[in-house]
Amino acid sequence: MRDAMKLDRFTKALAQSDFDLVVALSPENTWYLSEAVIDTQRTLLERLAIVAWPKQGEPVYIVCTNEQIQARHESWIPDLRGYVEYKESPMAFLAQAVTEKGAAQGRVGIEKHSLNAYFFEELTRLLPQAHFVEVGPFFGHVRAVKTPDEIARLERAAMATDRAIQRAFEGARPGKTERQVGAVLSSELILNGAEMQAFQVLAAGTNTCSTHHRAGDYTLASGDIMRTDFGGIFPGGYYSDLARTICIGRSSAQQEDLYKILWEEHERLIAMMRPGVPCEELYVTHKREWEKRGWAMVRPHIGHSLGIGLHEHPLFMQGEKAVLEPNMCMAIEPNYMLPGVEKYHAEDLVLITEQGPRILSRSADWGRLLTPGG
Repeated sequence: MRDAMKLDRFTKALAQSDFDLVVALSPENTWYLSEAVIDTQRTLLERLAIVAWPKQGEPVYIVCTNEQIQARHESWIPDLRGYVEYKESPMAFLAQAVTEKGAAQGRVGIEKHSLNAYFFEELTRLLPQAHFVEVGPFFGHVRAVKTPDEIARLERAAMATDRAIQRAFEGARPGKTERQVGAVLSSELILNGAEMQAFQVLAAGTNTCSTHHRAGDYTLASGDIMRTDFGGIFPGGYYSDLARTICIGRSSAQQEDLYKILWEEHERLIAMMRPGVPCEELYVTHKREWEKRGWAMVRPHIGHSLGIGLHEHPLFMQGEKAVLEPNMCMAIEPNYMLPGVEKYHAEDLVLITEQGPRILSRSADWGRLLTPGG
């Protein structure tokens, strides 16, 4: 279904840019423009899907013929062209489209980070007079502000993921393994509407100190902190990304206190998320709070925009001058690690509005340290 508001935002930005034509090559940006989600773009990097969009005129959508039926069914772009992989070059099809659109000697915005050197060298040979410029920041700015349809998709995805985490954690007990809890987490995500699991960090005990621990055969014990950083891909290619922390069985006073500090900081940061606030301000104020407590703060960021990309522009990081705008959807995620012992992590998805931040991701009350099996 064509999101007219999203595409209108893109075409206005293109009209105001200095590009004669832009080329989308990454899964995220081709999905954004074409609205066809071609999964093999992620798994087979040489199977390119490309959108070439001129400042004047209509776009061209180029896909492998294996994906042409799906692309025609899902995409709104009428000019769909298929190349036979291993026999025909997608760069030849792209060069032809650029030439047809009058940009063969123009300024072409292209995602260099999504095109391998072999393909880029071929393209520059085919279009020797074109001036190729990195277009990533342009797309990042366009995608940062979400349409009502995108916001609704992201909220459904976030709530579904939160329910999956809640269901999996409710069954976590001493004697179960991380893997057993992780299996419930994965299945509940799919049952709640995800098309696939994007990533699963799930850890208990000292394993929580590993940033991206995969659930294994560790057996849960009473008093273990357990945390997840977890997300799926939902219809339209939209991500979810949430982090939650619990304690298995009975928690100690120290664990209760540490979680309380983390959650209060999490809520304080969310309250700051208003239009006009520079993204780096959240990072700086959080770093100052942690260092005031004598806690090292070495993380490069504490959150990011979310959409059809997992880490979209802007990020909450030092030096990020972008300001929050209405209809941005931002994931905020402070954490705290007791070195060598355990790590606490919270993450929510927040919609920026003129009336204040609106949390999109809570189906349950996570304001206290939950202790299933206690």
